[in-house]
Amino acid sequence: MPWRLAQVSAEIEHGLHGERLPEHIRELQALERHAEAQELLAVAARRPVPQALHALRCLEQEGLTWEANFLVGFAAARPPRDAARMAETLLGSENRSNEHLLKNFLSAMSRREPTVVAEAAQQLAIVDRARGDGRLLWWELLSVAGDRPVEDMADVIAALGRTSLEQDGVRAVFSGNSCRRRDRCSKTARLLRLLEDRGCTSQQETVIQEVVKPRIGIDQVVGLVNALYEVRLRPLAKGLGPRAVRARGEARWRDKLARALRRAGLTAEAELVRQAPLA
Repeated sequence: MPWRLAQVSAEIEHGLHGERLPEHIRELQALERHAEAQELLAVAARRPVPQALHALRCLEQEGLTWEANFLVGFAAARPPRDAARMAETLLGSENRSNEHLLKNFLSAMSRREPTVVAEAAQQLAIVDRARGDGRLLWWELLSVAGDRPVEDMADVIAALGRTSLEQDGVRAVFSGNSCRRRDRCSKTARLLRLLEDRGCTSQQETVIQEVVKPRIGIDQVVGLVNALYEVRLRPLAKGLGPRAVRARGEARWRDKLARALRRAGLTAEAELVRQAPLA
């Protein structure tokens, strides 16, 4: 078996008989050699983009969907430039089944090191501009990266500061699910604290702009003010209420917010809100 596996690996690695990959995978699985089957998929994923995609399509055609997704995960470990080319090819294919492969590919890419994610987003932005069909693969990648823990989000945002996506990339990351769940106020405050510690003041401002929008709610303002105090961001905590008032531009809403802050024991902040001018 070892010499046979070596022969098959050499064939795949040199781009030969890629269409026989499903047959080899099934043979290994029948012998319960799952580790070797995964290694063979990794070998196929390391091939140049056209051959790797050919192997991927062969697996899909043979109904080996799990194995195809596994290969996609290995392919996401490629250098950012190659990864961008692979994402572009998956998107441009007429095969509709490639849509879920593309999503899995971007999801696997989003879990890589923050600097790699930022570089891959930059490469995808170049691909998006050249393609010009309106779909933004770089946004999809970064929004999935926004599902990661807050510490990872801060690292990705900091890494984006060395790319042309410094501000738009922040919005994409913040659009993920991590700061959208029930504890979003505490997570947003922690993210702002981490950005402060990393010296990412412009990115921090972009996050605040994403939070303080005309649709912001009173409970969200009160919760975020408390959360900002908990992470020792006093200036941001004091200025949040007046910024929210300017964003809403409603006198009645301003009065309600002032009363809610006063009930929460934030009397100084309530007074600042009461005196805040409407935009």
